[in-house]
Amino acid sequence: MPLDAILYPIGGVLEQLQRGPIDMDDLAGNTASLACIFDLLATLGWVSASSQRLSLTPAGEYVAQIATSYGVTVSYVPTLLQLPALLFGNPRLPRVDDHGNEALVDRGMNVWGSGGAHSTYFKGVDEVIIDIFSRPIAQQPHGICDMGSGDGTFLAHLYGVVRDRTPRGRMGTDQAFEYFKIPRKIRGAQNTLF
Repeated sequence: MPLDAILYPIGGVLEQLQRGPIDMDDLAGNTASLACIFDLLATLGWVSASSQRLSLTPAGEYVAQIATSYGVTVSYVPTLLQLPALLFGNPRLPRVDDHGNEALVDRGMNVWGSGGAHSTYFKGVDEVIIDIFSRPIAQQPHGICDMGSGDGTFLAHLYGVVRDRTPRGRMGTDQAFEYFKIPRKIRGAQNTLF
């Protein structure tokens, strides 16, 4: 079973629980699989159950906040599984499979993880973007380009900052503004916000 088949549902459950307690009967999906996930989360001390109602514990709230950052680390499991060959055998392993997907990195997991993990760093960029797009219009760039943009999370964030927190954003459609998303040809590009 691929690791993302386990981690994505757990991440989804944690995300739902962040919004508040949930009733297990209200969840769609395979009941047996969900029960296993909840048992695991309870064993780890991340959720507490009262009859059919689940809620996050303080430890679970913390884990839910940082869950996506583990996606980056986990995305390199395919490489780690090949360490014996890379270190002691033939290091010329194929880097892509027969379908053109990366063989040593789970790029979909990497994109999901980096999008969530980097959201905490986006705030540091906000002040710079606000400064740039508060200057006279002739001194502003015509747009923003994000290379290796993953799922577009960063561009979506920057769009909101420019639109909601700068004079340029208050100009509305009078001043055209371009956002360029330049993804690598990767599986993660199909999970895109733009």
